[in-house]
Amino acid sequence: MIHRQAHVSHRKAHETADRIDRLVTAGIYSRIRHPCYLSLILMYFGVAVLWGIAWILVPAAVFTVLTVLTALREEKLLLEKFGRE
Repeated sequence: MIHRQAHVSHRKAHETADRIDRLVTAGIYSRIRHPCYLSLILMYFGVAVLWGIAWILVPAAVFTVLTVLTALREEKLLLEKFGRE
């Protein structure tokens, strides 16, 4: 649901930062900066809980760290491109 709402507000949500021509601040983006990444993190841990397999928490944690690092890198690129907008 979060992922879908992100795409409703921002059709280019899966594009690279250099292909984004405007900064979206409406819809779900008015509440959270990276809703697609949040939905991935929730999915990682949701699978572990749903399946009830504790060891899946390890890759979920690793993927979460990688997702956060990706978001931070993207944030830097967007700040360079759009400034304080």
